Amino acid sequence: MRAGRLRHRVIIQAAGGTANGYNEVVATWSNVATVWADVRPASGKEQWRGLEPEAVVSHEVAMRYRAGVGPANRLLFGSRVLNIKAVLNLDERNRELLLLCEEKPS
Repeated sequence: MRAGRLRHRVIIQAAGGTANGYNEVVATWSNVATVWADVRPASGKEQWRGLEPEAVVSHEVAMRYRAGVGPANRLLFGSRVLNIKAVLNLDERNRELLLLCEEKPS
């Protein structure tokens, strides 16, 4: 992997939960690491959810290998949230990951 391609800073987050005053579990996200990555838009489409159109933008994020990154995690890219849908360990050499992500609509 060429280091020059890794020009974006992304934050890897993991899901967690805390109890509120009613003893209900509230989903929270905690930062795991801040890494350099190459974020590229791959496609975009509009789909209907109920009676409302919803934009779905897909991205490919390339980064150095990091154990434990998977669909249970998400990425923060500036003010945007990228949900990880799949993780590819390129060439199965534990050197580079390709994350297939979907941007969460705001």
